[in-house]
Amino acid sequence: TGVPMLKAVLLAYGQACILAAVAVSLAVHVPLVLTAAVSFFVYIFGHLWNFLYLSFPDSPSPIGHALGVALYCLLPNLTNMNMASLVCSPYAVAAVELSWGYVGLCVGYCAAYVVLIFVLALRSFARRDVTA
Repeated sequence: TGVPMLKAVLLAYGQACILAAVAVSLAVHVPLVLTAAVSFFVYIFGHLWNFLYLSFPDSPSPIGHALGVALYCLLPNLTNMNMASLVCSPYAVAAVELSWGYVGLCVGYCAAYVVLIFVLALRSFARRDVTA
């Protein structure tokens, strides 16, 4: 039971890294309350976005469809890394086997988002005039 739990913990750590990157990159530019609110909404929409996208498969307008696909690609999809049932239930850990390939893809996905968020934050921070 240790290896499946390790895989679930790695996926949860990836989610936490994405949320921490969002919070750290916003903390320089916006107040604490707004940083907390945006981080909370990234968490909520990150878990709901997959369900929202799948519930509207075809949009009547091509612009709406393109916007949906663009948002689906740009926003982090945290549902793929949600293994709460594995962590909460000792019976599910033995029943579900995650492959190391899936865990590796999710870790790469998280790393790509963290790098993208920090690159965007560094670019916007370079334009900011910091005074003591």
